[in-house]
Amino acid sequence: MNDLIQIVKEPDKWTKTPPPGQQFQMTVLAWIERDGGSADPWTLARLAVPRLAELVEADQVSAEYWTHKHRRFLRPAREELTSSQNWFDLMSRSDAELEKDAEFPHRIAFQRDGMIVLLARAEFWNMVGGPMPYHDSVALSFFAGTDLRSELEAIFLEACRSLGIERKTL
Repeated sequence: MNDLIQIVKEPDKWTKTPPPGQQFQMTVLAWIERDGGSADPWTLARLAVPRLAELVEADQVSAEYWTHKHRRFLRPAREELTSSQNWFDLMSRSDAELEKDAEFPHRIAFQRDGMIVLLARAEFWNMVGGPMPYHDSVALSFFAGTDLRSELEAIFLEACRSLGIERKTL
């Protein structure tokens, strides 16, 4: 059985809006349930995040967990940070432990000198369905102020090759 991922190189109406100052986006779809296999986001991120941190020269990488806070009537909900953990401390746990007990982070923030230089935002389409090709995936959208899409793609494809995961093309 082949596992697979898909890479979306351009923003579209179904992915998160880039934060201010981070206009470049690339999304990696890790399948949870799919004909022909699945790709565990934890395993893929475990391999890719250290390489990404090196690429952007991050001095800190944080796994962040956010919730939607509802506000008064007719006011939009806002996201609020509920907890943050050092990525490398989180990775001291095994893949099996993470898959069983841990929620995948909503954001992975790569910082250098206190400034976010790369941001990954997770969208859990596997929980709610949605349009093709997202409907059964965890989508990891990466945002940066400089165009790193080719480098990000190369890092993820290398991580996938080492895991025997094949890339699905549209």
